[in-house]
Amino acid sequence: LKENESLLNNIVENIPISVFTKDPKNAFRITRWNKASESIFKLPRAHVLGRNAYENWPQEQAETYQTSDERAIREGNIVDIPVEVSTAGNAIIYLHTRKLPLFDAEGKPAHLLVICDDITERKRTEDQLQLAAQVFENSGEGILITDRENRIISVNRAFTAITGYSSQEVIGANPKILSSGQQDRDFYQQMWATLLESGQWRGEIWDRRKNGEIYPKWLHISIIRNEKGEAINYIGSF
Repeated sequence: LKENESLLNNIVENIPISVFTKDPKNAFRITRWNKASESIFKLPRAHVLGRNAYENWPQEQAETYQTSDERAIREGNIVDIPVEVSTAGNAIIYLHTRKLPLFDAEGKPAHLLVICDDITERKRTEDQLQLAAQVFENSGEGILITDRENRIISVNRAFTAITGYSSQEVIGANPKILSSGQQDRDFYQQMWATLLESGQWRGEIWDRRKNGEIYPKWLHISIIRNEKGEAINYIGSF
């Protein structure tokens, strides 16, 4: 039993996820606080042990914690919080938190186990991707993105407004469907030579809308490369 307890303590202490316990019979005071909890929350063990949420975090945050603590004990089941905002020192962090009661031999909740995954970087990446998507979709410039084979994989609303083509009509097609025939082969050969050499090309070009109307546009094309330097996408904005 001592060996098993030592092994369990070692696992809990060194697992790279915040794991701590609270006493539901004593105002949910913290009774265990592993090393990952110290690192994630920037709170040393000596500061949190024996104290409840109101003594460790601001009032509003503590109330949120207390509410979910009480819910886990009341329902006797896991409370899963996919995104929970918390603080670590002066910084805002994001956690995936799970709380579950641990019962004694009589079936009464003796402890509340709390497990927190730090998802701060993932959340920031998701937020940046959402922002980029909003910028892309709401840009006043027409934007199209192609794959390495120069097949269109995405266009924005301005592209549809300018060209008359919906996304469904152009996805998978080559951008040459917009060609007006006003530029000769030499023009395109020079354009691609500049693009592949410098990674960018800018210039005036005449294209054709879906209704057949020919119009001039100022086009900027850039290459997206992978870590090996290989072209994986082309972005055109006009």
